Amino acid sequence: MPLPAMPSADLIFDTLFAYQKSAALKTAIELDIFTAIDEGAHTAGAVAERSGVSERGARMLSDYLSVLGLLHKSNGLYQLTPESAAFLSKRSPAYLGTTAKFLLLPELKKNFDDLTEAVRRGGVAPAGSTVADDNPIWVEFARAMAPMMMPAGGTTFAWRRPFTSAAAMLPPPMKPRRAKPTTTNDANQDMWASGVVANFW
Repeated sequence: MPLPAMPSADLIFDTLFAYQKSAALKTAIELDIFTAIDEGAHTAGAVAERSGVSERGARMLSDYLSVLGLLHKSNGLYQLTPESAAFLSKRSPAYLGTTAKFLLLPELKKNFDDLTEAVRRGGVAPAGSTVADDNPIWVEFARAMAPMMMPAGGTTFAWRRPFTSAAAMLPPPMKPRRAKPTTTNDANQDMWASGVVANFW
């Protein structure tokens, strides 16, 4: 009798390595890699010169972005994908690169570094809360997330409801407490029902 097929562990490892993907994307945005390629820097050397980095570093980063599907590489030449051209090049009116500055702020990420304790207590410790209206983090939010509030190039980004306070200005998929989840994923809904995810912000 044949043994049942072993399921793939790809999802497990993709999830565990997700931090590498966001770090690579953040670095590429900070170095204007996508804009450089959009402006004609299609080789690692040209990207390096345009971005002010080493050629080896430019090649390693661009190759990884190609693996992620954010760049296309053929015969040693890099091209933007439709997604990176639309949202990650500063030449595009729908540029979303500024959002990375807010979404990857240390103040937001640090609560996930102690996620186990947050789950145990049902939310972050008071010192880790960012939902106060007068928290300066919302100034950064207003600056970084502006492209998602204004339609550009025919692209619109829907928000659940109008902003009523700074604490309500949470980027999707995160929303303030008592807001309903926008996902149909059962696991995400369970987290929302417990009130844990909302408190991570």
